[in-house]
Amino acid sequence: MAQLETDLTKALATVMSRDVRVEYASFNEFKQLAAQLKIMDDEKAGIPRTAYRGVVEIRPHGDFILFLSPPLNDLKSAFHL
Repeated sequence: MAQLETDLTKALATVMSRDVRVEYASFNEFKQLAAQLKIMDDEKAGIPRTAYRGVVEIRPHGDFILFLSPPLNDLKSAFHL
């Protein structure tokens, strides 16, 4: 499972050696994270356009994945876990 980070700067440092997850609680919060990462920040039906069930994956340094995701409990209900 990807390590949870609450600070994007720390997440960008950590993702150099392992997968990392940064949670967003609202679409506005996602837009702020997307702007800082210089990725698409638009939505369709309240979901980020490049997301699957609200999760956006990027590889800022090539090897490991930085996940932008809704809170874990929201994901569990979305995937019926």
